[in-house]
Amino acid sequence: MVWHMKTGDRVLDEVESRFYLGLLQDSFRSTLVYNDWEYNLSDFNLWGSTGNVFFDKASFNQQIFLINFCLNALLKPEVPMPELNHLLEAAAYYPFGYLEQMVWEELEGEKCLESQNQIEEEEYVYRYRRMCWEGFDALILPDLMQYEKDNPHEEPLVAINPFYGEKYKSKDLRCWEDAIADLADIIFWDRDWFWVSSEPQLLDGMEQWRADSLGITEQYFTNRLPKVTDQQAIAALQEIMEWEL
Repeated sequence: MVWHMKTGDRVLDEVESRFYLGLLQDSFRSTLVYNDWEYNLSDFNLWGSTGNVFFDKASFNQQIFLINFCLNALLKPEVPMPELNHLLEAAAYYPFGYLEQMVWEELEGEKCLESQNQIEEEEYVYRYRRMCWEGFDALILPDLMQYEKDNPHEEPLVAINPFYGEKYKSKDLRCWEDAIADLADIIFWDRDWFWVSSEPQLLDGMEQWRADSLGITEQYFTNRLPKVTDQQAIAALQEIMEWEL
């Protein structure tokens, strides 16, 4: 369970791996259920943006191939990871982009139900916020609470922020976005793949010493996408859905 980076190897523990894989599989499960588990590629698409235009506009075949490629690197320590580029980092980020999109849609759906005085089963109203909160509660909150315990003179954010009391029932989109960003930091310590397409001037022409410290190389900026056949895409999607930890 290793994410190979220029700055070192990031080992995902069991809880982190289950959270990441669970999000990724969930993003394709509804389409498979709708199609009676037939892998008809024309019916598939990604349900969230990575913030990287080059990856988001690639074909689904290319996207799923890169996503599965990264998944293998994250979950199989024996798989060698090549030098990272912005396309691979965007692919690895996809589950978090998916979660952010689903939480936003869930909040909008809740607003609609409330405006129409309708009641929906809690399982559906809070499905994605519950997934996010369970990950946050297991992976982020313990360290945050320990930090506040060790620094009693600082403002106690956990105690005063309603988000931590409301848990998965919170309607604060900004807090959910922050929580998802914290979860993404399990793997990413920066957002370079985002800046490549949104603010390329921030990375292009960077001083060599700074580029080296951030792991930015000429290879990082490559826009070359792999040629992926339908058979290869189906195999990648099947491997994702059949992963067991």
